[in-house]
Amino acid sequence: MPTQFEKYNPSEKLVKLKPNKKKYQTSREKKEGGQEEKEKKKALEAVRKNGYALRNVSKKMQNDKEVVLEAIKQYGPALQHASKELQDDKEVVLKAVERDGSALYYTSERLRDDKEIVLKAIRKHRDVLYCASERLRNDPEIIEAAGKER
Repeated sequence: MPTQFEKYNPSEKLVKLKPNKKKYQTSREKKEGGQEEKEKKKALEAVRKNGYALRNVSKKMQNDKEVVLEAIKQYGPALQHASKELQDDKEVVLKAVERDGSALYYTSERLRDDKEIVLKAIRKHRDVLYCASERLRNDPEIIEAAGKER
């Protein structure tokens, strides 16, 4: 029985056909690709003007790391409108808390237990100590950075 790349020949010889490796885009795929690029460009323009505009872009753009990083450059707490995946991305969260320590409030539980992130957040905004994990709230270095006494 011939495979998908073989053709039956009445003289009982099988002739191998080369698979077509070119990928052709349908007009619909081209249109969707162009729309995605336009959507991303529009989202980037909006968040560059005002990081809080991240709340108004599509879920897809809220999950786009480039768009979220641009928003955070303008407004750290824009992290609240990023996808859960990006709220758990250490690079994104570090940028957010460097901009504004209160962004720690919108960080994943896992990263609220990351000493580097919590220290940066507290150095920017002391009141976010309550957002840190219980383990870090009792850490002497974190307490000192927050200016709290035991």
